[in-house]
Amino acid sequence: MGVVSSILVALRRFGSPTHRSALRRLDDFLENKRVLERRMDGDRLVATVEPIPEQVEPLSEAAARSILENAALISQFMIQFGTTESERWSIRELNVAYAAWVASIERKGYTDEIVVEILGAAFGQRCVEQFGMRWVKITDEDGTALAIQGIEKDYRAFPYDAISKRIADGEHGFFLPIFASIRDASEQDWRPTGGG
Repeated sequence: MGVVSSILVALRRFGSPTHRSALRRLDDFLENKRVLERRMDGDRLVATVEPIPEQVEPLSEAAARSILENAALISQFMIQFGTTESERWSIRELNVAYAAWVASIERKGYTDEIVVEILGAAFGQRCVEQFGMRWVKITDEDGTALAIQGIEKDYRAFPYDAISKRIADGEHGFFLPIFASIRDASEQDWRPTGGG
């Protein structure tokens, strides 16, 4: 049994709830795909699959404007969940506010869907501004999703999906690791996006 397989078995049996739910999401994603490689990258499990045909389109002005409008709502969310009144919130403060929302009995009208829209837009826009990215729509055999993509290099993240897939399990504390992962990706030598 390989090292990665042994780690997977251990995480499935003894890992934290976050590890187990991450493995469940990875298993769901890998279902019906040809896995080329599984490896550990620091504390992250990385799986490489055979390329999947996809279409990547920059967002229309109207769609981009809608994201910016939703991102602007983050200040009120941060105030409601006890972190800051500043428009220049930190990723750490975003983690704290989201965790407070998850733990809150009274969510003050912030439904799961509203939180995904506001926090996905705000977190994604922060990454766009900080790492030279743009908003795109990606369509493949699994469906269509909004993502952020490097303008000059092809690395991506899916801010809305990152939140929505964790709400049901009450997971929190993931914004900092995702932000660090995007920062690390921005420093790698990826192929050009070809999409200016």
